Amino acid sequence: MPTMESCLAARASIMKQDLTLKTLCIPKENDTDKFKAFLSMFTKMVREMKEMESNDKLGSVNNGEANRECSDGSAKC
Repeated sequence: MPTMESCLAARASIMKQDLTLKTLCIPKENDTDKFKAFLSMFTKMVREMKEMESNDKLGSVNNGEANRECSDGSAKC
């Protein structure tokens, strides 16, 4: 059933047909919402990893420039 209200309405209808039957409504999570939440978490994780990778590359470029020597042997060109 799509909602708890529709389940309860169907339950009442079933019980009117046979009072000896026992019915139970169990909520079910929407698979589409569940997948969207997973995809959102995955996308966020990929963005964070790319940002970390970008920061690492910038750090290595800056470190490389600081330690580079010029052709005349001085530290700054």
